[in-house]
Amino acid sequence: FYYYFYQDGTIEVEVKHTGIVNTSTDTDTRYSTAIGNGEHLRAQMHQHFYSLRIDPIIDGKENKVVEVNARAEDDDKNPYRNAFIAEETTLKTELQAQRDINPDTARYWKMQSTQRKNRFGNPTGWKIVPHRNCFAYAKHDSWLMRRATFLRHHLWVTPYVDDFHELYPAGYYPYQSNGSLDNGLADITAHDRDVCEKDIVVWYTFGMHH
Repeated sequence: FYYYFYQDGTIEVEVKHTGIVNTSTDTDTRYSTAIGNGEHLRAQMHQHFYSLRIDPIIDGKENKVVEVNARAEDDDKNPYRNAFIAEETTLKTELQAQRDINPDTARYWKMQSTQRKNRFGNPTGWKIVPHRNCFAYAKHDSWLMRRATFLRHHLWVTPYVDDFHELYPAGYYPYQSNGSLDNGLADITAHDRDVCEKDIVVWYTFGMHH
């Protein structure tokens, strides 16, 4: 993991993958890529995912998350057909805050203070800008997705609780779980608690596919 701190306040997180590919002698070319001279020496297609847990205290503990989506302006206000707008939606509860990336609307999220404004009259905050990312392709009822329910969405927001039970996105022991007992984000957010003007935790899921 590489963290870059820029003079304008930007914090960039970069993950670099190194290592040796997992090979097999798979004869079905739909699941793997040929990597050697041998007819059936192949590397399996797979994905890597990470969960970034952000505990923002932006000018105090009373924060919120706002989703921003761009779209073309309505026809009656768009005579030249080239205008577009950014629409903001405050994510008020845990279930409402289960969100996914959307390149079609250039979607991003803002973590904001509900108490302080900057010199332009806007809430102080930080912007989450998705870069390279993908969706998990495993079915939601698979063993994998029952173990790691945080993979269901790219963004989650929970109220801060000083409790070990809400510290890990995949629960306590994902490697020893058969998926029947979920202590991850899906279970944590099931009560649909208020996350607006609260001390919040923001979880961002990101990964790659190759």
